[in-house]
Amino acid sequence: MRVGILPCQQTEDLCPGTTDFKVASLGAFAEAGPVEVVGFVSCGGCPAERAVATARLMVERGAEAIAFA
Repeated sequence: MRVGILPCQQTEDLCPGTTDFKVASLGAFAEAGPVEVVGFVSCGGCPAERAVATARLMVERGAEAIAFA
């Protein structure tokens, strides 16, 4: 499964996203099979103004699922 991850912009300074990649590789999506992270872009800040547009773009470029982190 190809997954796009949208992390919270408010935590960017405190979280480099390493845990997101780790849990994806350790089986967070185990029911779906092997995972390939195809995108990692912030939500755009509260109230997540760019989240939907960014998720759509990831899907257009091959993501089969979007995870909000």
